[in-house]
Amino acid sequence: MIKRVVIIGTGALALGFLGERLAPDYEITFIDKNIKASFLEELQNQQQYNLNICYRDGIESVSVQGRFNVINLDQDKEKNNFYKVLTEADLIFTTVGNQNLPIVISQIVPILNAQPRENHILLCENGRNLAQTYQKYFKASKVVDTVMSRMCRFASHGESGYMPLWKDLPDRLVVESYDFLQLNEAVCLTNQFSPVFTLVEPEIFATWEDIKFFAHNGAHAFIAYHAFLDGIKYFSDVDQILKEKAEKMMFNEIIPALHHAHPHFPFQELKDYGENLLERIYNPFFHDSIERGIRGILEKLKPNERLVSGLRFIHHQGIKPVHFASAILAGYKIVSKLELLPETIKDFLINHCAIIEEELTQLIMGNPEI
Repeated sequence: MIKRVVIIGTGALALGFLGERLAPDYEITFIDKNIKASFLEELQNQQQYNLNICYRDGIESVSVQGRFNVINLDQDKEKNNFYKVLTEADLIFTTVGNQNLPIVISQIVPILNAQPRENHILLCENGRNLAQTYQKYFKASKVVDTVMSRMCRFASHGESGYMPLWKDLPDRLVVESYDFLQLNEAVCLTNQFSPVFTLVEPEIFATWEDIKFFAHNGAHAFIAYHAFLDGIKYFSDVDQILKEKAEKMMFNEIIPALHHAHPHFPFQELKDYGENLLERIYNPFFHDSIERGIRGILEKLKPNERLVSGLRFIHHQGIKPVHFASAILAGYKIVSKLELLPETIKDFLINHCAIIEEELTQLIMGNPEI
């Protein structure tokens, strides 16, 4: 019997990573609202979509084919289908972003709690230990953290060289070549998960969570914020000076901190991942924009987000995060430049970032990197 997956949200990650990875093994129901009505209609009619996979040496356009169903939650006649597919699903993925996640959880909790079957709800939003926050609302269902490391984006209208999702719609989905989809084996029933998933030991999964949040998300923000202040438009155009700063931040601070926190994870594997990650970020074929990198900057500078929690993570491991701290100062300068908040740097660190430790405050305010 074919297994069923529900993916809530039809953004770049949902189509660019989950859809492409899961289509061969699962029947997928994509769920969204009127804002994505054209996507949903084409998915249902075409039963396929095109994807642009970016390698180090070029771009491959592939057709993702599968058994696709869709539900538009803004259509009353489709809401009954929502209840049915949720309760029958083997796996339920959320790809709606942290700001929308509480709303989605509040919608699915009463549906799943009304029946005794154990479902797996896999949270694909950025963050650490999100499952702990939401597990308490469910009776039988399990909430599972994920590590979504493939970078995915929709091309802007001025870009060329990418194939559209469908010939009648102009949207073009661009992703990097990265296939690793790991989960914590301690909270996942193996018969629900096809070989496309890599089930790893809890401590290894915890390491990958920190790698994603601090090394991947942290480095992406670090480079984006500095590049924006330098007037650079694309990650692939980053100059050697900024690349050297990013390398110091990665290999003098983040990687040693990760190794100290997770000593059983091979240090060379961490180092290799860091080197590979920076090459992925600068990939000219993926052509990621700095504008995308600074999107949601106020959210990314909150206490539990990548930069502030990353600063404390590195500091807690006994490493002085001089380079990492400069990203927070760069973020404040961008916020000031865009006139998003009328606060002084000291007030911003206290009120927005909740950084009250004098040592960390001085490390940011007096940072030599800017």
